[in-house]
Amino acid sequence: MDQFIFYSVILQWIVLIVVILAMFLVFRQFGEVYLKESKAIQRDGLAIGETIPKFKAASVNSNKTYNHESILSKPTLITFISPNCKACKDMLPEWNDATTTLGNKINFILISTGRKEENERMLENNVIKSEVLIDEEMQIFRDFKARVTPFAFMINQKGEVTEKGLNNGKEHIHGLISSIEDYVELKGNDSNIRKGVVTNV
Repeated sequence: MDQFIFYSVILQWIVLIVVILAMFLVFRQFGEVYLKESKAIQRDGLAIGETIPKFKAASVNSNKTYNHESILSKPTLITFISPNCKACKDMLPEWNDATTTLGNKINFILISTGRKEENERMLENNVIKSEVLIDEEMQIFRDFKARVTPFAFMINQKGEVTEKGLNNGKEHIHGLISSIEDYVELKGNDSNIRKGVVTNV
């Protein structure tokens, strides 16, 4: 009986050590995949300092047509979304808050890769306070070298990219905004803006 207990305890320790090693390998692999994905995301999109390409697109919620020049009256935050993207929909309430607070200083523009009918349904089911431009052929999406949604670009009035990265909500939005030159002035109008928030994960 004593021998049975002794060997049982040894076997349990062996199993425990194997499980710990397996968990270590799994988490290590997950970390490597995560880091590779993060670096890949940081490489996505137009380079910081690069001028945005020419584009023209219609708004699904106002029937206006915008191009690369018409958005440069103010610094502009462009976020690429798609109608079936859950992260995009989760981001919308904080996007609306930023649009309400800073819309007089910054252009907030969503560019959706979905079809017009899909975007119309999205507008029926979600309140969106900014313009939503349609990119049905994903040409603008490709020209900006984006790969995932929601992905954003902060653009100054010269049409140059000042920051880019995933846009999953408030911290990302304000991190992107903090890259523009008149950030200090904007910060005075909205104490929620925090400089130095990393926009890429």
